Amino acid sequence: MFSPKKLIIGIFLLTLYAPPTRAQGRPLHEVQAAIIFNVLRFTQWPNETISEPFILGVRGDQNLLTTLKTTYQNKFKGSRPIVVNDLQSIEDVSKCNLLFLGESKLKEFQKAKEITSGKPILCITGAESYGKKGAGVNLTTVDDKIVIEINETTISQNGLKISSTLLSMAKIVR
Repeated sequence: MFSPKKLIIGIFLLTLYAPPTRAQGRPLHEVQAAIIFNVLRFTQWPNETISEPFILGVRGDQNLLTTLKTTYQNKFKGSRPIVVNDLQSIEDVSKCNLLFLGESKLKEFQKAKEITSGKPILCITGAESYGKKGAGVNLTTVDDKIVIEINETTISQNGLKISSTLLSMAKIVR
């Protein structure tokens, strides 16, 4: 019999290695949303005991924003309710705990990196080479599969901790 932890890891692995454009009939943004939620669950923020909402901001991907709002709005990160926000400006990144920067806004990546540097904010991107450029987590496609890239340097500098479970399933980049 499977323990709940093994079941969650198994589901996560199935999602992780699914084709990027469709996973059993699911569009890319739905697969990305599931991965983002699992990254959120397997990451520890230094201020997790506070009671303020956990802000998940999305900039530049309306389909992902809608999916995250529909699926995860008002779920919890520990005792903190998750609030999904559509960021109207790159400056709004400073109000987030987790940021997803979509392809249409990658020109703002350097500014987002400056804003999040040294702060407990996880920046997730979904385009090739952004893990090496300093995104904490990058969801990239290799051989028609989504691969999670984790930049341990960025994660550490921002005061975040990624579980060994997630690290073992990811590609570590610097």
